[in-house]
Amino acid sequence: MAGSRFGLRLAAVAVILSLSPALAMAYIDPGNGAYMVQALFTVVAAGIFYLRHPIQSLRAFGRWIATRWSHKGSAPEASDGLAELGDLMTPRASDGGSKEA
Repeated sequence: MAGSRFGLRLAAVAVILSLSPALAMAYIDPGNGAYMVQALFTVVAAGIFYLRHPIQSLRAFGRWIATRWSHKGSAPEASDGLAELGDLMTPRASDGGSKEA
């Protein structure tokens, strides 16, 4: 209970200080600016690398669904795109796993 009051007071002080009209006289030197740009690029690159496999899996699942729905007039067979869906479940060699036949 006392911790939440402290947090509320700290937030109130931060808001009051951020709204004060005092001139800051602050700058970002080139070293810090380069570090911030590098950190931003690193976060973007890590996000792309991390999300690449889930996005590819979702696309393959979408293609599998599209092949299932393209056969509206006929009953779906067991082999309609199931091999492609099975490929989503098996680890790839690039993921560190070995693909066994």
